Amino acid sequence: MLSSADEAVSIKSNFINPAGQEPSETEMRDDYDAAHSLVRTEGNLFDFATITQLRLPWDNVTTMLRTFMAAKVSSMRRGFSAFANFENFRPTLRWPAEVSRMAVGDTPLSPP
Repeated sequence: MLSSADEAVSIKSNFINPAGQEPSETEMRDDYDAAHSLVRTEGNLFDFATITQLRLPWDNVTTMLRTFMAAKVSSMRRGFSAFANFENFRPTLRWPAEVSRMAVGDTPLSPP
């Protein structure tokens, strides 16, 4: 998620330390180093919680996700003409009649 300890420090206001306070720059760098040292695999996501001290409250997760996705959509709108009118995109699905006939596991935009 983060490419450097400096980038981690730049978003430290989103995290809390074990005392429930915003972490110091040193705490943020230490936590970044600990997380960065763990090689990510498909089965070790929860190992991050055992080697790091800082936590990201859920409200901050959703705020950061909205910011990240807004930047991605904005980039797509500038870079691809097909997305220039993205905010007006409407799927061709007839709602909710088609949804009620969908099989479990299908998504509303799955091909028939």
